[in-house]
Parts: sequence; C-alpha cells; structure tokens
Amino acid sequence: MQININFNSTFSTMKIEVSLKSWELSSNNMLLSKRFNITNFSADGDSVDAFNFREDIDLEVAKYTMPDAHEYIFEYEGALRECTKGVPLYCFSNFDYSYPVFEGQNPRIRNLSLVASSNISVISSDQLVTTEKSNNGIKYFFDGEDDFVLLIGKYMKERIISGELHYLSSFNKFDLMDRVLRSTGDYMKRHFGNGDFSKKIKYVDVTDYIGNKFINRTMFFDGSSIKEFINFDKISRMYIEAFWRVNSIDSDYLFKKGMYDYFNSRVLTEVFSRKEYEVYHEEKLKMYEGYSSLSELRSGNEALFAEYFLHKLEEFMSREMFDKVMEKFLTKYRYDEVGITAFIKHFESMSWKDGVGEFIKEILDV
Repeated sequence: MQININFNSTFSTMKIEVSLKSWELSSNNMLLSKRFNITNFSADGDSVDAFNFREDIDLEVAKYTMPDAHEYIFEYEGALRECTKGVPLYCFSNFDYSYPVFEGQNPRIRNLSLVASSNISVISSDQLVTTEKSNNGIKYFFDGEDDFVLLIGKYMKERIISGELHYLSSFNKFDLMDRVLRSTGDYMKRHFGNGDFSKKIKYVDVTDYIGNKFINRTMFFDGSSIKEFINFDKISRMYIEAFWRVNSIDSDYLFKKGMYDYFNSRVLTEVFSRKEYEVYHEEKLKMYEGYSSLSELRSGNEALFAEYFLHKLEEFMSREMFDKVMEKFLTKYRYDEVGITAFIKHFESMSWKDGVGEFIKEILDV
C-alpha cells in the first residue's frame, strides 16, 4: 500500500493519493472519515464514480464497497481536524479514519510519503526512512505496518530517560515526567530485572483526541491532562510495556494487558504512595468484588481477571519468590515465543513451593 500526502499548512488541508493491490485487502469494504472527499477513483485503470458505492455509516464515517479489480488508485482531500486548542496540531491516523480503514485487516505493509513545510514537525509511529528537500518544503518517507499515528505540528524536543520527548509549547511538566519514568524504571529493575533498553522510544505529547497509546516504540500521551503524579498512571503503564514486554503468541489478556496492569498497580501503590493511589487500589478491589465468581470476572473483563490472577499468584507464592521467578520469565521470553502452557511450565519448574502449577491451572481453568 503506497500513500502520498501533500499537506497545506495555511489551510490545514491534505491531498492524499493511495494505490494498492487487491491481494493486500482482506475486505472490499473501506471506511473513511466524511471530512474527506474522494475526488478520483480508478479500478484497473478505469475511472469509477466513488459515490456509486458509498454508504453513510454514521455522522462521522462513510463506507465504500470497492468494485472487484486487481489494482486500485484513488485520491481524496479535506481538512484535518485540529487536535488542540491554541497550539496547532493535526493528526492523520486509522484511529480517526482520516487514513482509509478496511474491514477485517488493513494492508500490513505501508509506504507513506508526506510533503510539508520546513517550519513544522512531522512525527509518526512508523519508521522514518529518509527525508529530502522539495519545492514545497521537506518530503518525508515512512515505512510501517498495522495501526499508526502521524502528527503535524510545532514540536520541541528534549532528551529524556530511554528516549526523546517531543512536546508542545503548552507542556510544562518535563521534570515531573522524568521523575515518574525514572521511579517506575528503578522499581521494575529492582523487582523484575533489567528490561530491554536496546532501542529508544519516542514520547510524544498529544491531546486525548487519539487517547494514550503505545505503538511501535512511540508513546502518545495527553500532556494537557498532567497536573501531578496521579495523572501519570497511563504513562507509567506504557513505559513498563515498552521495556518489560514478552513475545506473546496467545492469551493476550494475560501477556498484553493484565501483566502490565499488574506491574503498574504495584508501581502506583508502592512507589507513588499517595492518598490518591490508595484510592486507586481500593477502586480496583471494588471492581473485583463487583463480580460474583472468577468465571464471571473473566468473561466480563479479561484484563482485570489477569491482573487479579497475578496478585493471587504472588500472594500464594510469596512476594520474594514470585518476583524472582517472574524476573527469569521476563528475561527468557523477551524474544522466545510464550503462551499460557510455557507460562505454567516455567512457574511450576522454577518455584520452590509445592502446588504452584495446580494453583495456576485452577484459577485459569486450564
């Protein structure tokens, strides 16, 4: 999938050209924000009126059922939605349908080029391949897969722990953020060993327009909402996921959600020991108690169930034993593929307490 973009900073508009092959698509149904109009559409070189296969899904999104063909080329244009008030910032992403989204799964491989004026910054979760000068400013070339976010705005840049912080002029919590990240990292290293710091990450200040997201070693966070320590809970969670992750092949609720929620809950309640975090812990307990059984909790909220399971496993084993076994687990499966069977085998074989395997199997019902 090839995407070529021209951004007009004066009018905050984009002209986008997309070309792709039919074998890249899992579905002929394409979703696109109604803020954009398809101006040209061709299927195997034949011009087609896009309105003939357009259907309005809701007030924001339209669906295009694309005709059968081997190759599609189309152009669309429109105004980007401004993400912030007072500080110009524009977003291009599959999350807001400014980027075409295909039902089922988007084409995995994406090559994107963007021309923008030289007085603004372009930041993406995709990998920047190269840049070159053009008549209208700078041309950026990105490669990527799956979900992505591309931001256009006037960013400033500072080095920060384990990477670079790209922030807007409205952000003034640099020192506080640095303290939170360092404190989170120190706790994780002390209890669960060194994470994988072989690659740096980008911390990018953006509003809650796209929410807090961690994509391809790029952390997007809402800088405007950060007032004190309590507001950094999502950032500490994403930081843990960035550097203490495992190579999961299944059971996403445990290895991609619940495990990081568990680590973060310990950081929040033990490092940032403030009244607000005591309330946070109490609220989590109320969430657990809101379900009448473990099976109901699991079916209702798998990530919460996984976090609960790890707290219970720690309680059964003892904090000291659990942390040592978990540290070895994180190191071993940083690159090796891991599923629930390997998780059980590891904890069963590495623990020096009888019954750990049976305890895990009983709670997970495997």
